[in-house]
Amino acid sequence: MTMNDFVRDQLAVRRQMRDLHGKGYERISCAYGVGQLWELDRGCRVSWKIIDAVIGADGKSVFVKTAVQSPT
Repeated sequence: MTMNDFVRDQLAVRRQMRDLHGKGYERISCAYGVGQLWELDRGCRVSWKIIDAVIGADGKSVFVKTAVQSPT
């Protein structure tokens, strides 16, 4: 494999995606849509809240971490 800037960028994107999915983040992007995050507003995850968001290394994705909001 020839290592040029494009390949390095793609490897960084894949590495970040793998690491963030392992930490419980969900990906939002133009190509893949919102995934299961629509459930936060209209589905079964009404008690869940967004607790963190990270911009992807490609500059086109957002990774969102959600958790159940405990009643206090």
